[in-house]
Amino acid sequence: FRETRKRSKSGICTATNRLLGTTKAFPCRVGIPETQANVNFSVAFGPFSVACDTLPEYPDDFVKAVITLVPDYGYAIVGPDPVSPERIYMSNSNNLILLPGLLCTRALWAPQIDALSGTHDITVPDLGQHDTIAGMAAHVLSQAPDRFSLAGLSMGGYVAFEIFRQASERVERIAFLDTSSRPDDETKRIRRQDLIDLAKRGNFKGVSPQLMPLFIHPDRAEDTVLTGIITAMAMDIGSEGFVRQQIAISSRVDSAPTLAKIKCPALVIVGEHDILTPPELAEEIAAGIKGAKLEYIAGAAHLPTLEEPEATNEVMKAWLRS
Repeated sequence: FRETRKRSKSGICTATNRLLGTTKAFPCRVGIPETQANVNFSVAFGPFSVACDTLPEYPDDFVKAVITLVPDYGYAIVGPDPVSPERIYMSNSNNLILLPGLLCTRALWAPQIDALSGTHDITVPDLGQHDTIAGMAAHVLSQAPDRFSLAGLSMGGYVAFEIFRQASERVERIAFLDTSSRPDDETKRIRRQDLIDLAKRGNFKGVSPQLMPLFIHPDRAEDTVLTGIITAMAMDIGSEGFVRQQIAISSRVDSAPTLAKIKCPALVIVGEHDILTPPELAEEIAAGIKGAKLEYIAGAAHLPTLEEPEATNEVMKAWLRS
């Protein structure tokens, strides 16, 4: 785009964006070089608008940022103050990061990957290599694109909170599934330590048949396909990964103060029959985030992405369009 810029003779610049054959011009009385971008879109997005009636002179990278990011996001808004715009808000990134829960892998999100991969570039990070939530978040951010939508289930929700704290400007929208903003109380920390001690003594059994009812709706207890996926994920994480995850979860910080700081589109999902993180915890999260949408998934417990994938997919699709 740098090669196509030129300054208008009148000193009034015009940023021209050709969108699916439609040309829109936005005048600026500041001598910013005229920029013309011939951008090809496979999908029609919203209008590209620039509030720049009285903009002062801006460096080249400002113009470059507006133009070069349009193909990725569809539209840009500069503002709110046309004299001193503070940010460029991109709302249509196709980058989606899905964060798995305790003892879960990419398989947790398999139905969503199938449903959304046609429109989004999806990443499912490995959260089994760090023993702090902050470390998990930093790992995800080190490999993440500049901007992305973010969804986390259970432990993944704890990591999503931390990612937002570390890099809120990179998060376009955020979804919390069957998780909590609260830290562990002492009873839960003791219980986790007992499980850690058992695993270290070689008694790691993954998700045993006795624990399975905590994860899925009782009606799915005989669903060998579903229970097989859950069992296989746990074994893939393994004893050492389980210990690291439990240490991270037990030492996580209180995320309740973070809720009011979330301004991007937010979705909260919870299985109606979740025992581990019951609906009241989801309601707390939704109540703390202005404009958050709360969705209950009927027939699901703690793992709605696998238990009721179609219902989960539909609410996530709506969130990604927000």
